[in-house]
Amino acid sequence: MTNHSMTTRAAALAGLCALAGAASAQQYEITSLGNIYGPSAAYALNGSGQAAGAAIGTIEDLSPYRAFFWDGALHAIDPLAGDLDSHAVAIDDAGAVYGNSFTIGRFAVRAFMADAGAPVLLGNFTARGANNAGKIVGQTPGTDSAGWRTSSACVYDSGSVSTLPGLGGRSGLATDVAENGDIVGMATLPKDKVNHAALWRSGVAHDLGTLGGARSQAHAVNEGGLVAGVADTAAGDPHACLFQVNGAGDVASRTDLGVLGGRASYAYGVDGSGRAVGTSDDRAFLWDGGQLLDLNAHIPAGTDWHLQAATAINGSGQIVGWGRLLGVPTAFLLTPACVADFNGDGSVNTIDVLSFLNAWAAGDSSADINGDGLVNTLDVIAFLNFWNAGC
Repeated sequence: MTNHSMTTRAAALAGLCALAGAASAQQYEITSLGNIYGPSAAYALNGSGQAAGAAIGTIEDLSPYRAFFWDGALHAIDPLAGDLDSHAVAIDDAGAVYGNSFTIGRFAVRAFMADAGAPVLLGNFTARGANNAGKIVGQTPGTDSAGWRTSSACVYDSGSVSTLPGLGGRSGLATDVAENGDIVGMATLPKDKVNHAALWRSGVAHDLGTLGGARSQAHAVNEGGLVAGVADTAAGDPHACLFQVNGAGDVASRTDLGVLGGRASYAYGVDGSGRAVGTSDDRAFLWDGGQLLDLNAHIPAGTDWHLQAATAINGSGQIVGWGRLLGVPTAFLLTPACVADFNGDGSVNTIDVLSFLNAWAAGDSSADINGDGLVNTLDVIAFLNFWNAGC
């Protein structure tokens, strides 16, 4: 007996083959990194998909915050002796976690490194980023000639902490360091009324400017001199921004990534190919190929997740951040899915086409490949693009 529905669908599929070819947005599998007691958030990711962040600690030890390391399971990292709280901000490819030990309500912050054991003191500064060469960047406290409390961007290297020059003001903060030693962050301008995104190269501070407004800040940098951050527009709105820096350390271009909704967006991470991640309108985004994509539209339907912010992306396209899982703030890991392996047998072949057609003919939500909430011919085109690409 002939399945006329399948014959019609197959004919439609063949007719649409000629239309395939436009890029299809990547789909992702989502993994909860879990919780210790309450809310959790991931801030850092290494090349093998290990993550680090912070979570609300247990009631028993009365600790509001605990740093964590995730390698398939969530492991709490205790603070240094004398402190009650810990917070992880970076992780290198060897799995060493960098973070801060402190007690809420006190000014003192101490940076630590944890490598499969108890945290080890690095110094009396706040860590914000690290690279695989053992350089840690952040902020160190100080006072000016009048006795006012100040802070400077700093770098820890080979056991010592050095301050970085500013942009004419009294304060600065370093947030990330690339493998080539480029450091980014922000520093205040003279009179300390506004701050600008800054790049430090070979000890020299470079002002990265804004999108026409007053303020900017850099959050991440890749090996190609592409810096992710936020900059005010001429209208005064903070927009996610990519600053391209040239060989001299000067800005060659600034790209306004726009917004998903509302008036604000922030870019927190960038990979080697120029993909950036961040948040806009309480939604995690991916900037890829000139498009700002809501990551909520690229995870399986019915997962009970709302992705709020993406903080880091690695070379394999994995992404970490935080969102709400059944209403609870929870750290997540996104891993690119092989959309074309529709039947999940580990191979991409014609059986996947038949499996997709069956789901598509039935109007099943699994056939909503482009994530727009509808099952229609656009999903056929999207599936074909993935299938032709082999994943």
